Amino acid sequence: NTSLFPANVSLGLASAEDEEGKPRADAPFTPFLVEPASLALGVGQVAEVKVWCFPKEKGVFEDRLVARIEHNPEAVTFNLCAVGEVPSAFLDVDKVDFGRLMLNIRADDQRVRVKNTSALPVKWQMLCRDAKATDPEGAALPRNDVDPAEAANVVPDEFSVDPMDGTLAAGEERDVRLGFRSAQPGHFNFSMLLNVRDAEGLNEWQQAGSFAVQAEAFAVEAVVEPDPHETPLDFGTVLVNSSSTRTFDIVNCGRFTIRYSLSVRRALREFISLDQPADEIPKGEKRTITVTCMPTRLVEVPPERDGLVLQLFDTMSGETVAHKIPPIRVGVTAVYNSFQVTPPRGLNFGPVEKGEKQSRSFTVRNVGIFPFEWSLFDYADPPTIGEDGRPKDSPASLKAGPFSMSKASGKLEPDQEEEVVVNFEAVGDQDYDSKIAIWVDGVHGDEVGSSGFPGTSPYLLTGQSCIP
Repeated sequence: NTSLFPANVSLGLASAEDEEGKPRADAPFTPFLVEPASLALGVGQVAEVKVWCFPKEKGVFEDRLVARIEHNPEAVTFNLCAVGEVPSAFLDVDKVDFGRLMLNIRADDQRVRVKNTSALPVKWQMLCRDAKATDPEGAALPRNDVDPAEAANVVPDEFSVDPMDGTLAAGEERDVRLGFRSAQPGHFNFSMLLNVRDAEGLNEWQQAGSFAVQAEAFAVEAVVEPDPHETPLDFGTVLVNSSSTRTFDIVNCGRFTIRYSLSVRRALREFISLDQPADEIPKGEKRTITVTCMPTRLVEVPPERDGLVLQLFDTMSGETVAHKIPPIRVGVTAVYNSFQVTPPRGLNFGPVEKGEKQSRSFTVRNVGIFPFEWSLFDYADPPTIGEDGRPKDSPASLKAGPFSMSKASGKLEPDQEEEVVVNFEAVGDQDYDSKIAIWVDGVHGDEVGSSGFPGTSPYLLTGQSCIP
């Protein structure tokens, strides 16, 4: 009261009374309240007036506070204005799908943005609803330490949601980070509800939005047949410079396509090769792998040693899959063909009278384990040797100087022998010697040798033509 007299003041709202201060029967709704309705103020006295606003809906509300002073014709007014607002928030997605991932592979984090779209500070919280976790056959997965009655309202352990609640100023935004990683195969889905309320807690929680979350975890299931735990890839005994093959299957028993890669142990790469070292295998199918062994030297590899290493990959992420398939053991023994000639070094006919003919023989015997072809040729008139080390022509008979052989080629089974008859026809008065080659397929032979023909063994024929 700034006057010189005591003052009686009545207080009201312009929308609720007429110009004389009397209540209006048709007064519109106003969200404003004034307390007290009247004041008695002494000279210089100060009193507090409270004005409340309780809007029932969103919008802008205006009114005037009217103070009427007794014995003063002029009322004092104060303009009132308020914005009625409802706590609200917005989610920028309605679905979060992690797709399918292998076991124990952490998915890339997904982010959901929460924005306060109201003019009020709001509290917000995330609630899980309708959580389901089933194995590939559709049976419910066990959830440890969770009351079955509450399991549908608890975020599965395979997921992380951070943060789950908070406070947002007007117009403020915040990211909620979601992660996924599973150690067991299955399908996972649930809903996340966004609830909001005013920051002062005057009203109840209200749902402002929701989004669905789903993910799938799978195990790569593959087997090798025959089982490498029990059956090695044993080539047995192989002839040097020949090839032998073995096969095994990689079977995809899982629900998705897988990619495999096979590598050969370094020590075996010289003579072991694979026809399909890497490929993709659709679900339910298999790949038959052909392994070829072609040694070019003597080899002794016991079948207890690891030979082939299998890696499996997820085709979508490219991640390596941990599996329990052991390395595939490989065994091989590579040998040369072996033969024996009797007499071993050559034939000596000694002195033979001019014009006479004398015969002697030697035998070629297969003392190895594989059949082989053999032939004879004269080092002085050699045949053409092919890239495979074999003579292009195998003569039925051979003549080397005064020496002739009616049998010059053939094939011997293991432990079989062939007799070669050599005829010496004495001509003139001189000594003769002819070096012939004994070629046997698959033998070590004269690799460096004096002959200059790899794979052959020299055999010396000598005789003396005499004139009495």
